[in-house]
Amino acid sequence: MRKVKKVVNKDLFDEYGYRILGDDDEDDNVVVDPKLGSSVGCQASNVANKSLCSAEEIAKNGSKIHIKADITSISENNKIVNFIIDGKEHKIKANEAIISTIPLHVLTKLLNKKDENITNALNQLKYMDIIFVYLFVNKPKISNDHWLYFPDADIIFNRAVEFSNWSPKMCPEGKTSLCLDMTSFDKDPVWNMKNEEIVNKCIADCDRIGLVKKEEVFDSLVVRAKNAYPVYDIGYMDRLTKLVKSIEQSKKIYCLGRTGIFRYHNSDGSIEMGFELAKNLLKGNKEFTLLGFESKEYDL
Repeated sequence: MRKVKKVVNKDLFDEYGYRILGDDDEDDNVVVDPKLGSSVGCQASNVANKSLCSAEEIAKNGSKIHIKADITSISENNKIVNFIIDGKEHKIKANEAIISTIPLHVLTKLLNKKDENITNALNQLKYMDIIFVYLFVNKPKISNDHWLYFPDADIIFNRAVEFSNWSPKMCPEGKTSLCLDMTSFDKDPVWNMKNEEIVNKCIADCDRIGLVKKEEVFDSLVVRAKNAYPVYDIGYMDRLTKLVKSIEQSKKIYCLGRTGIFRYHNSDGSIEMGFELAKNLLKGNKEFTLLGFESKEYDL
C-alpha cells in the first residue's frame, strides 16, 4: 500500500483513493486538501496527480459522457444502446461490453427479456425509494454532528444530515442546511404526498423535537430518488444470482453498483466495484462478475 506522509482534511473518499490506485510511488509525499466536503471530494482533491473521476480525462481520450438521456432499448447481441436526448434519437455501439448501473428491472425491460423464471425472480426483488428534503436555515450551525438518526414513528424523516459539518464551504457564511431523508416504497402515503405537504411536516417535526425552529427556515428543496436502496429479504441472493447470471451470460453486459447489481454499498464501495470490473475486463477475464462482491476492509 502507498505510504501517505501527509494528509490535510482527510476524508474517506480520498483515503480510499490511495488504496484502489495501487502501490506505485510508495514514497510520494501525498497532500490532500478537499475543500468542499465528502460529496465533492473527487473534484476538490488531487491524489498523486491521478484523477479518480475526471470528465476532462474521458473527453481527452475521445469519449463522451451523455447526461439526461432517455434509454429506449438495448440490443444485447449487437451491444447497442438506443437513447433520446432533447428529442433526438441516438445510438452507441460498445466495443467490448455494456456496463449497466441502472436498476435490474429497468435493464431487463430494456433488454426485452421474456423468461418466466427471470420474471418471477425479478418480481421478488425490491428497491426502496427515498425523498430528500433540504431545509435552508438562517443560522451558522444546528448541531456538531454530521448526521443524526430518528427511529421514532411519529417523525416523518429517519435521518438528518448537516453538510456544513463536512466543510463550512458547503454553505454560505452564517447559514447552514439540513438534508432530511425519508425512505419509502412508491405506494406508501409519504411518497404520494405533495412536496409542500412534506416540507411543512418536516419543518413541524424539526420544530417539535427542538432541532430547528420554524422561523429559522428560509427556503426548501425536495428531491425524489427512485430505487435508492436494495432491500435484502430472505432468499434474495438466490433470486439475484439467477437474474444476474441470465443478464451476464452472453458476456456482453455486466452489472455494477448499488442499483445495477443490487448491492448495498456506499459510493466508495461502488467505485471499488468499477475498478475491479475494469481491471478484470482489461485482463480479458470475461467470466468475472460482481455478484457477492465485498468491499475490502480499510482502516483510516
